[in-house]
Amino acid sequence: MDYEPIDLSTLCNASLEVFQDAKPAGASVYNVTAEVPTGAQFFHGLPFQIGPPDASPGPLFIGFGASGALHRSPVLVEINRPARYIVFAHTLLESRLFDGGPVGEEVFRYRIHLEDSSVVEAPVRERFEVGTFPFAFGQKPFLCVSDTKNYLFERYEGSWDRAGWRHAEVQWGQPRGYYIYPWENPAPEKAIRSIELVPTDSQFIVAGITLSHLEEYPLVRSTRRPVRIDLLDDTAATAPFNLDVDVDRGVAAFPHSLPSQPFEKSAPQLPGYGAPLNPGSSPAYTWIAANPSATVRVRQGEQELGRANWGQLDAQGAVEASGLRLEIVDPGKNWVHVQVADADTGLPVPCRVAFHSPEGVPYPPHGHHAPLFSNLDTWNNDVGGDVRLGQITYAYIDGACQGWLPHGRVLVDLACGFEYQPVRKWVEIEPGQQRLTLLIQKTADMPAERWFSGDTHVHFLSAVGSLTEARGEGLNVVNLLQSQWGHLFSNTEEFTGRS
Repeated sequence: MDYEPIDLSTLCNASLEVFQDAKPAGASVYNVTAEVPTGAQFFHGLPFQIGPPDASPGPLFIGFGASGALHRSPVLVEINRPARYIVFAHTLLESRLFDGGPVGEEVFRYRIHLEDSSVVEAPVRERFEVGTFPFAFGQKPFLCVSDTKNYLFERYEGSWDRAGWRHAEVQWGQPRGYYIYPWENPAPEKAIRSIELVPTDSQFIVAGITLSHLEEYPLVRSTRRPVRIDLLDDTAATAPFNLDVDVDRGVAAFPHSLPSQPFEKSAPQLPGYGAPLNPGSSPAYTWIAANPSATVRVRQGEQELGRANWGQLDAQGAVEASGLRLEIVDPGKNWVHVQVADADTGLPVPCRVAFHSPEGVPYPPHGHHAPLFSNLDTWNNDVGGDVRLGQITYAYIDGACQGWLPHGRVLVDLACGFEYQPVRKWVEIEPGQQRLTLLIQKTADMPAERWFSGDTHVHFLSAVGSLTEARGEGLNVVNLLQSQWGHLFSNTEEFTGRS
């Protein structure tokens, strides 16, 4: 058993009502008793037992405080087995922060007794090893996490009031009841005899304790990595795109299509003007951060296509699982400062630019999108100086940008209107390289001949965004129109009567 939940039911003395009365200063009041998870649970893919294993009625938590039947003195939890980590599910039900109290005040303490009679102290401090419940906005703790993982919004549907949130794609998981804090055993060769729960004068709940027998840190600390997904069944591969990726002990971004043929084999033929969008489900890619023991599952609609162990995938680089193949396409990366300059004058050239790995994985400049708005339609969405042409999303820049670029061959695609020759070429990014200069050749000077380019009918951009994109497209004039579409008013606040 890699993770082992401990049965605490014989020590429990508090029920759900203890949460209902909780209200740290500054937090909203709402009924939480129906939301607090109990029974057999998985938090971040780790098993916990909250309350009796047989779901019999009775107390569910070990509660400490000055009211009712809550404990006021230490409680001893017998363990008598080894563990590399002890993972606590606990929460603080009051706070002095909003009354001027200090950050980092000790509100509880775990005293771990080892088999050789030595004792290791593990203090629990507010905003570090524990947070408050209900969650107070802006009070995210530093050394523990919510019992709910970060999650993706619904991709193709959702309520109207979440429409703006869907631009973010991901939301931080707020606690439904607890915070998860892993404690590392400094002497894993020694069995843990017991855990002493030592209260202060704060109202504190211990909901679950789980032992880890793995060397991995229980919570994900690794960076995200790009993973290519190939569906081996032709019917599934050519079906309209509808993939999802789940990781139990980790996180995954939305998957997106890759070009039907890798750019390495078949670079698009029109430099600066995008590439045909792959409407199928394969090949595709996503970004994953996970623990070695994590399981990666790929679904198409409601059907699971296959699953793989992340540790095995990380060690081998690629695995085949049922009807799919997963491959980590991560050669390493550098943070690179890019300059785009006129080939004749050396001056910066505002333009739009895109960077891709040979497989077609996008590496956008910092602050720009990879797939624009999840590759969905973007009518009436100002998406921050980016534009998608088929398979390729371009970032508008002022002649300079910075961001991550992968080691090895990188496909650069850049354009600036009709007076510069568009560029699509391969560049080599060496390990440790921090600078990249790209040259673009001007082939015409139309204003010198008294011809001026412009876009006379533009909606849904800000004035500053319009100016940025105009420069990137080599335009001399942009007419940004105010408009009324029923009850939708656009750009009415942009006109000031001044330049």
